[in-house]
Amino acid sequence: MSKNRQLAAIVFTDISDFTSLMDKDESRALKIRHKQRENINSILNQFDGKYIKELGDGDLIMFNSATDAVNFVLTLQSEISPDDDFSIRAAIHLGDVVKEGSDIFGSGVNMASRIHAFTSPGNTVISEAVYNEVKNKSKFSIKSLGD
Repeated sequence: MSKNRQLAAIVFTDISDFTSLMDKDESRALKIRHKQRENINSILNQFDGKYIKELGDGDLIMFNSATDAVNFVLTLQSEISPDDDFSIRAAIHLGDVVKEGSDIFGSGVNMASRIHAFTSPGNTVISEAVYNEVKNKSKFSIKSLGD
């Protein structure tokens, strides 16, 4: 078994409607992006997460626990006030990753990026693997999107 391979909870986040916001007001969009990165940095260590990389208006983050990943995203979303006038979307998947330097690759990352498309502004989508890990945690409100 490779030392560079591990099971991880993979989180993708992005700012809802960021492209449209950039078209309307680039300066404001960049301020929102910086605020989002500050929000992530301020709470990441509480959940033992590892920031992997920035992807435009998005972020790739890795956790050792599905529960920690979900709690991180819920906390991150709660940090945004109505006055901030933006929301984030997030997707979480539990899967195998290959670590190369400070980056991660593999089907676990690919799945997280694909399910991200099913997320609406201000919400989070989780894969079935994550659901199976967190379904018995009473503080999570989960609605099935079906197959």
